[in-house]
Amino acid sequence: MASFLVHENPILPSQNPRTFQSHDDLGGWSVKQTISTRGFYAMAAAMTLSTFTYSTILPHIGAHLETEGLPDRVVLTSVALLAVCGMAGKLLFGFIAERITSRRAMMLTLAGQCISILLIVISPSQPMIWISVSMYGLF
Repeated sequence: MASFLVHENPILPSQNPRTFQSHDDLGGWSVKQTISTRGFYAMAAAMTLSTFTYSTILPHIGAHLETEGLPDRVVLTSVALLAVCGMAGKLLFGFIAERITSRRAMMLTLAGQCISILLIVISPSQPMIWISVSMYGLF
């Protein structure tokens, strides 16, 4: 949704006749101008929906792996691996967001989360769990 509504090069207030104040108004948009754009609400909705993976899926990964019959040692190690990869992923995607735009980094993160969650659900074998849990942590 955000990829269709949020643009890389937004119209500056000096270029948009609807919000044009003066030629000195190049410091950015006011709060009122910002919340009147579609892009603001698209980005807010995308960010809100993306947090659901952390609030709904993350707390249940250990229980899911246990239900699939994996030993406690594997479940605990995979949750620890997810945490370590999660810390590394935040650093990595902070760097990536500076190289490519933050919108593309967010799209890459959300796509990676979807793929890794599907891998966790579809293939609960030990080798695949290590890969998918690491991927979920990175994204």
